[in-house]
Order: sequence, then structure tokens, then C-alpha cells
Amino acid sequence: MNNTDNHKWSFIIESPITNYIYNLSIYNLNDVCIIEEPDGLTYLFSSIHLNDVENPQEALKKAYQLTALIDGVSYLIHENKDEYSPIKLSRIINNETNESFCCDAIPINNIFDVNFSINNNIEPNNVIAVLISLAKTEKFILNLLIFFSQGITYINLYKALDEMKSFLKNNNRTTKELGFRDCDISKFKHTANNYEVIGTSARHGTQGNTPPSNTFSLKESKKLITDIAIKILEDFFKIKISIQKDRFLPESWDF
Repeated sequence: MNNTDNHKWSFIIESPITNYIYNLSIYNLNDVCIIEEPDGLTYLFSSIHLNDVENPQEALKKAYQLTALIDGVSYLIHENKDEYSPIKLSRIINNETNESFCCDAIPINNIFDVNFSINNNIEPNNVIAVLISLAKTEKFILNLLIFFSQGITYINLYKALDEMKSFLKNNNRTTKELGFRDCDISKFKHTANNYEVIGTSARHGTQGNTPPSNTFSLKESKKLITDIAIKILEDFFKIKISIQKDRFLPESWDF
């Protein structure tokens, strides 16, 4: 069970309050934690990596950077991506002074600048903890989780694909060598780029291009891009991810 005994900041989770969040409060996530309060209705988010932050609004900004990692993993592992919504925080608590502060607004985070040098050095023992731990040193995994956390749209899926293709190129591999068809990736890219097919959800505005005859639905796109991500994690990082069909997590989760 998680606790905030040595954490300077905690944040009340406004949403989602689901069985999935309850399950996360049971898991030891090490770098971040979710705590169930005694009332069984309130959940807190906290992290040791915020201990060097002095200002509550700066703590909130960095907390959202960390919750983005949880959100990214969560979107990745859920079969029905629409069942998961990102973590929203509602109040900031200074555990050292017992002061609490309102969350004025969700801050915009374009740069990830959490101080990962503060580490509790606990060996991660589940998939979610392992991925978040790897994000501290593997820029590829950090970027991938952040892209997924921003919502599974054509634009964000395209960013994730760019990140994965760059990673594979640096490792002298291709998506085709991993078992994915070039024609499927082309159909996804042509659909994601084309305003004439998906309107303002596209990466580009009106260009007067002829719409592709073979398009890729968002559902197909989600599966393709997350399947590539899962394959890369398995082949290069030895992490085997089991897709979850609902918002319950297994009591134990080997990796």
C-alpha cells in the first residue's frame, strides 16, 4: 500500500474515481503513488520527485507531468481507449505544513522537467512501475508515454509513430521487420494527414489533395500504433504488456 510519509506534496484526485484508480492505489508504483484515504472515497496523488519544489503551483505543474506518465501507460494497456480519462487534480496539500491550496487551472506542460535525481531506489515490480521507471532514463519511452497521455487522436498517434520510427532507425530496424505491413502504415498516414478525410482532426489543413481511396479508421489506427509500441517494448526492453479488457487490474502483474 502506498503512503506519503516522506513526500512534501500531495494532490487530491478529482477524477477519474474508478476501480482502475483503486487498483493503482494497491500497486507499488515507486516513482509516483496513488493513496486511498480512510474514507474510501478520496484518492491522493504524490511523488518523491516533487520534494525539491517550493511553490505549490510549480508542484502542480510537475505533478501533471508525472500523472501524464500514468495516463500514457493507461491508454497503452487498455483495449477500449475511450474507457480511460486522464487524471485531474483538484487540490494541493503541503504535507510539511498541512497547508492546502486550490488548483487554479490545469497547467500547460510543453517541457518535461521533473527532477528524477530524487529517487527512492525501490525495484519496480509491475508493468506500470517499470515503464515509469524507464521513462527516467529512456527519452524514447518518456516521449511515447507523453504522446499517448495527450489523448488517442490521429495527430498524437502520428507523433507516436514518428517517435517509434526514429527509435527503430537508430536501432537499424523497421516496422516491417517487426511484422507490420507498410500498406497499413501508409493508409494510417494518408488518413491522418488528409483534411478532406477527417477534417480538423487531420495533421494538415486544406491542401486540395484527392482523398485516399483506402482510409484507416481511428479504431484501426489506435490498434496499429499501440501494437507497434507494445512490440517495441517487448523486443527491445523485454517488457510484455497484457492488454486489459476492463478497468480492473490483476492482483499481481509480472513483466
